[in-house]
Amino acid sequence: MVAAVPDQSALSRARWYTDDRWQKARQAYWGGGGTINMDLAWQASDVVDAPDRIEVTGRATGDLTLRNTQKFRLKAGDKVRWLVKNKGRRDRVGVATADANGLLTIAGLNLRGRLIVARLARDEAAPEGVEK
Repeated sequence: MVAAVPDQSALSRARWYTDDRWQKARQAYWGGGGTINMDLAWQASDVVDAPDRIEVTGRATGDLTLRNTQKFRLKAGDKVRWLVKNKGRRDRVGVATADANGLLTIAGLNLRGRLIVARLARDEAAPEGVEK
C-alpha cells in the first residue's frame, strides 16, 4: 500500500549503494529498482483505511506514494491534507494533489512516526503555512 523512493541522503547511508562494485554493476544491468522501499518500514497492524482518511505508522525518507488502498480512493485532482507526527520532532503538515491516475505522492517526506492523510473538502481552503 505504501511505496517509497528514497532521497539521496537515505541512499548515501546504504553501504551497498556506495560500494564501488554496485556502482559499476548498475551501469551494466541494474535499473535501480532495488532502491524502491529501501528505507521504508511500516506497521500493518495499525493502518486506518477509511473513505475520508488513511493513517499509517512507520519510517520513510523520500517520495512516498499511497497505492492500492481499499477504502481511501482518490480521483485525479483530489486534494488532501497530510500530517506527519514524528516521534520527538516537530509535526509537519502539507497539502498534496492526486495525479491523473488518482495516485497520491508526498515528495520529500521524512517520516519517523504517524502519517495521517485526510480529504480536503472541495470548498475547504488549504490551511495557511502548509507545505505543498
